[in-house]
Amino acid sequence: MDGYAYPHEPWVLAVDAVSACCALALAQGHWLRGVFYSHSPLTLSQRLLPALQTLLQNVECPLDRIRLVGLNRGPGSFTALRIMLATLMGLRVRVPFRVLASDTLTLQVLRWSGQGEVWSLIPAGRTEFALALFTKEGDRVVRQTEVRHGTWYQVYPTLQGDDRPVLYPEPGVIPMAGSPRVIRIHERHRVEALLALAQRPGAFQEAVEIYEVQPYYLRPPDIRRVETFIPSGPGRPPGPAEE
Repeated sequence: MDGYAYPHEPWVLAVDAVSACCALALAQGHWLRGVFYSHSPLTLSQRLLPALQTLLQNVECPLDRIRLVGLNRGPGSFTALRIMLATLMGLRVRVPFRVLASDTLTLQVLRWSGQGEVWSLIPAGRTEFALALFTKEGDRVVRQTEVRHGTWYQVYPTLQGDDRPVLYPEPGVIPMAGSPRVIRIHERHRVEALLALAQRPGAFQEAVEIYEVQPYYLRPPDIRRVETFIPSGPGRPPGPAEE
């Protein structure tokens, strides 16, 4: 198919790179044009731009034709999230795209084929997990509880004695793996839900600049704590950090 067969249709890119799986999807209007998955020991800084370049070359789409980017803003790997945002901020200098952001827990529910109440559970770095209860009605997803996060032994009591299904990307690594309640939503499939969000009518009007996207950190970095160890640095006067 010629990359310019539908010149009036906007190009939409979806990026989900907050875990070990880097997933990209590209559509022209409602036409899915390409998907790229990468699961590699290489860091995201080594994979993200080559993955995007490969995807764009395969579908013959110049970078400057992208007008909307669907973005998973976390939670996930703290380092991967920062690399992804920094990369997109760099691209924004050249390309006038806008961003429609969603979060990992919601995308997992959107990709679920069922309806009703469901727990969304994800690994949240090192030995921690994040958990929240959602209700899905058609394509509408509403979070019912605050996001709980902690070790498995801290989040498991919330699920104990509850018969609602649990969505998780890798059931084999949690003690509940053998339970029929656990439904696997592979990490790479979240990008499909993200692309569908960005293809909705009115998505462009809801989009914001990449600089306005608030990354979803379960534990925001404490910059002031760092400054107490390094009271003087580039652009800072000598002396103790402010309390």
